[in-house]
Amino acid sequence: MIRQENPVTRTSSNPCAIARASTPEVRLNLLLAHPRLPPERLESARALVREIEDPDHFVSMAARKFSLPTISRYLGEIGFNDRFPQAAAQSKRLVLFFVTHKLKQMAALRRFQEECVGAAGVDAIYFKGPTLDRFYGSSGARFFRDIDLLVEEDAITPLVNHALERGYRVVLDAEHGVMASSEADIRAARRYLKEITLLSESGLSFEIHHRVDRHISLFDTSELMKTACDAEIEGMHVRTFADEAHFVYLCYHSCRHMWSHMHWVADLNAIVSHSSFDRDRCLREARTHGLERCVEASLGLLDLCADPMRWDRIKVRGHAEILLEACIENLQGNHETEISLRKRGVGPGPDWRAPVGRELQFRLKEHLFQASPKITQYTEWPLPEQLQWLYYFTRPIYAVRHKFKRRGEKHQE
Repeated sequence: MIRQENPVTRTSSNPCAIARASTPEVRLNLLLAHPRLPPERLESARALVREIEDPDHFVSMAARKFSLPTISRYLGEIGFNDRFPQAAAQSKRLVLFFVTHKLKQMAALRRFQEECVGAAGVDAIYFKGPTLDRFYGSSGARFFRDIDLLVEEDAITPLVNHALERGYRVVLDAEHGVMASSEADIRAARRYLKEITLLSESGLSFEIHHRVDRHISLFDTSELMKTACDAEIEGMHVRTFADEAHFVYLCYHSCRHMWSHMHWVADLNAIVSHSSFDRDRCLREARTHGLERCVEASLGLLDLCADPMRWDRIKVRGHAEILLEACIENLQGNHETEISLRKRGVGPGPDWRAPVGRELQFRLKEHLFQASPKITQYTEWPLPEQLQWLYYFTRPIYAVRHKFKRRGEKHQE
């Protein structure tokens, strides 16, 4: 049983709010985001198939939120393919695209590991992405957009230099496709970005981190490097996070993004249902990082996703229920929806992802981060390094201008 230790838990004034906010398409997507779905849950899935009114939306949501390769394996068994043959055919075409795309990504990863990481002689550990394949039991089920790796801070420069020599480019602003074109640009990327992103000739991004959180060092890089374990990805041997640390980090990362992608639900389901999973060890690991509330809420979210038929009967609004509300809203929205949720402070209490007793420090670090210069200030106004202190003073003006610019773009859409 998940312990709900939550000072903000209360009886909801509207017990069925979650049920009304969801649709059969959302419920079925969250139920099927599980690489090893227990047979008894398939009957609920069949009942939800009978309620679906927009099968194309169901498929497109699963594709947009990266869980379609996992979900598609159940569609024949639960009657979706027979009931909606056109949507089923579209699902098969999209899954084929995902699988083909992943094969290209894996080839790019192999090249990067050999020509950059290996050639530079740096210690690197990969996390998320294809390192989770072993929990899925299939190399094709876990889709990813980019590759994340962690290195010590002094290893970034030699790794980036080797990559540049081999045709990789440093990304300054991914949203607007701005690439570094000089040493000054690369130094700006080091200064203003929390990770360095390298873009391969094939279009795969490699995000190089020297820490995996931006606030108060919840995860110590040296400790993660020291406790890393071996992982095999398509016959290639790499290093990755120890299982318990990886699980805790995945909970933290997904909660920070308010569960805006369904393959994060599938990730935790894959690990929790794997024979190597030990809940008690994971909770002990969570306590060492001060993230027990976050992990328990995530486990509670999995329990709720496993039985969407009981959402109509939810009466207590605890950590897990608040995560489910945010997840449902996110799945039907876009990146702007996630940003809106963060700004509205949606979450189980103030600074609930911070360790107990360090909430104020967490909040101050967040404010400092928001007030700090951003790489887009540099790309729009590339001052010499000795004058870049001006970015601190122009930051408020830039933030207001950027807000109105985004609002105008949204209005045009």
